[in-house]
Amino acid sequence: MLKKCSTVLSVFVLFVAPCFGQQNGDASQEPQVEINLMSVGREERSSINVGAFMGGGGLIGGDVETLISNRVGLQLGTGWVRMGSISMGLGINYHFKPYINSSFVSLQYSNNFNIGATIGPMLTLRSSKVFQIGLGYGAVVSKYSLWEEVYDKKASALIHFNIGLYFPL
Repeated sequence: MLKKCSTVLSVFVLFVAPCFGQQNGDASQEPQVEINLMSVGREERSSINVGAFMGGGGLIGGDVETLISNRVGLQLGTGWVRMGSISMGLGINYHFKPYINSSFVSLQYSNNFNIGATIGPMLTLRSSKVFQIGLGYGAVVSKYSLWEEVYDKKASALIHFNIGLYFPL
């Protein structure tokens, strides 16, 4: 039995295995093409973000972000709050990986004009393609005329949440 196994293995090694080897010893003559779908968004340095509770906390809003270094980005956005009121947001973001489609932590300033303004940290998770979701905390820095209609008079902080799409540019 051992002789039969060694004979079959020898035949395989001598005749079959070379068929699976490299056929051309000079690899420089053949062009190498590699397509990596996971690299989409890694060359881009800016993105447009749209969704719910974006642009400074508007019900519907959008932001533009651009990387100013490998991992640091600046973000500016605006949104629609209610009854013609707008919101505005500013942020400085630190990306976990050196490209625009990576998740990041940020320091955000949000101003819902006629309601109030907050500043605080936010964690935004991005998929490698187009989805993003964020959760953060904002300390109240200003209360405006409509604050008591929307929030408790004594509120000193707010939870920030957003969900939407981003498009690398």
